[in-house]
Amino acid sequence: MAAAKKGRRPATGGQGKPGRTLVLILIAMVGLVGGMFWSGHTTPRLGIDLAGGTSITLRAENQPGKPNAINNENMQTAIDIIERRVNGLGVSEAEVQQQGDKHIIVNIPRATDSEKAKKQVGTTAQLYFRPVLAAAGSEPLPEPSASGKPSGEPSGSPSGKPSAKPSAGEGPSPKPSATTQGRAASDALKAPSPTPTPSGAP
Repeated sequence: MAAAKKGRRPATGGQGKPGRTLVLILIAMVGLVGGMFWSGHTTPRLGIDLAGGTSITLRAENQPGKPNAINNENMQTAIDIIERRVNGLGVSEAEVQQQGDKHIIVNIPRATDSEKAKKQVGTTAQLYFRPVLAAAGSEPLPEPSASGKPSGEPSGSPSGKPSAKPSAGEGPSPKPSATTQGRAASDALKAPSPTPTPSGAP
């Protein structure tokens, strides 16, 4: 008789208890079905392929004098524009894709107004350029400034010595002031006007 080999144990892997895996799968299924009834969505939401909807096929055509205008870059630009138009309708799950070299297929779900969608998607946009006849200068307009004029005759007699002090009788020098530029300003925001002071004897 042959002796049993030492060191080998009987296999107790995944075949030992298949009931655990089955119970876990059943618990997950019951949880999913219970969640479906609890949320109130008892029927599955169908995709555009099963629910139906509107399918629009657009064909690109060359303009007169531009025979090579249809290329992959221009077709991708057109697809991006059409996607923005469809999204502007508030449509979810719409499909916009290129078919061949000159066709664009637009699939819109049934819940949307098909006539409105056809009108908005199929409208061709045109951009017009016009020449500018007169160009305005880029220089800023000069700011208004206060200008002062002498109000009286200069006083004093000429003497042989130059004086370093200006006399009070000279004309006022212009000072920058805040302007309202045509806006109304309240009295509280206006600065007090300077009052004249009497000068020395003539």
